[in-house]
Amino acid sequence: MMQTIVKNCAGIDVHKMMVMVAIRKEMPEGDTQVLTREFGTFRKDRELMCQLIPHNIRLKSY
Repeated sequence: MMQTIVKNCAGIDVHKMMVMVAIRKEMPEGDTQVLTREFGTFRKDRELMCQLIPHNIRLKSY
């Protein structure tokens, strides 16, 4: 099994008509919660996306 380096992180995959967001967060009990959501590319959609991503999450770009 691989060692976890970053316990709380998010990834964003940007397309022409949609944006996919995946968030991995370690809960206090030690369990891992993974959330994946799709958003549109309009301003209201991007604002909703920003509300979903906690401010203390690190984003990784590849």
